[in-house]
Amino acid sequence: MRQDRIRWITFRLVHAAAARPLALGILILLTGSAGLRARQNGSSFLVIAGTATDVTPKSVTVMGPDLKPVTISTQEDFTQNVAAGSKVTAWYYAQGDGYALRWLSYSLENDFVSPARILSQVKSVVLLPDSKMQGADGLTDIIAGFMKDNLGWRVAPKMWAAYIRKQMLKKTSTLDAFNSKSGKFDMKRYLQSQDNLIPTLARRARVNAVLEIQIEKVDAPVSRKVAVWDGVQDPLSGKTMRTISKINLVSGTEGKVPAATVVLKLWSPQQQLLWSNRRGFAALERYEGLQNKLVSWPLADSLVDSQSIDRWLKMVFASFVKVAPPPRNFD
Repeated sequence: MRQDRIRWITFRLVHAAAARPLALGILILLTGSAGLRARQNGSSFLVIAGTATDVTPKSVTVMGPDLKPVTISTQEDFTQNVAAGSKVTAWYYAQGDGYALRWLSYSLENDFVSPARILSQVKSVVLLPDSKMQGADGLTDIIAGFMKDNLGWRVAPKMWAAYIRKQMLKKTSTLDAFNSKSGKFDMKRYLQSQDNLIPTLARRARVNAVLEIQIEKVDAPVSRKVAVWDGVQDPLSGKTMRTISKINLVSGTEGKVPAATVVLKLWSPQQQLLWSNRRGFAALERYEGLQNKLVSWPLADSLVDSQSIDRWLKMVFASFVKVAPPPRNFD
């Protein structure tokens, strides 16, 4: 699913500081309505820029400037990426009696429930990390500390996730997913048994929400020795990370470098997605030495610059920070 999206997304534009970043497929300025047509590689397709009014596993409905909703069928499930009410741009084409999606641009951050309402209901959270990247634990701890200090959330010990996962794996052996009559492995039954992880974790840890943290290794396009991806840019010739509210697009690229991207999903105990954000963190290669060669730069080496990390965290959690009460002083 993610590979399909990346195949079309070549750049990610970030609007001004007050706006939210959009993951854009191609560099086109859109000013028209549902009837706007664009041409690429000799083939016509339709483009609509507007508001997502309904998102299902198999379709997206977009309300354009002319206030006419357009329902577009999709092959990818966008329900965890696009919230109703968010700004999107869809490239699509006629298929049968309806429309089919070619690709979709959408905000990197989505509020499925308003941040103010989330803050009023969530007082405690447990982390559900999912990454095998070296140094990921350190970044997870930093995120936990920021939420505690700036959002006022009690963060349950991170051992809970590993403990509950281990218990559930013991209870849901692959042997339980075999059909006794046919002798065949029932993948659907096995996956359904794993779906209870978030509700079980929330109940056992006695928290109001579960924050899923995925740290992914991605390919970041490089231009003029600056990696640009997932809403951030990172100069490869320096030793510190730099995140900005607006990306200056330049023509052409010099290639790609591996980079770390953080995907956050906040779930209710009933497994309702409340909020999500996808944001680049740091490049995993940098230029070094007199010969200016790219060398490996582990994730842990990017965790030492506390000021850059603090700016990154405030950008990631900006929707919550601006409505959160001021931190209490216990001194």
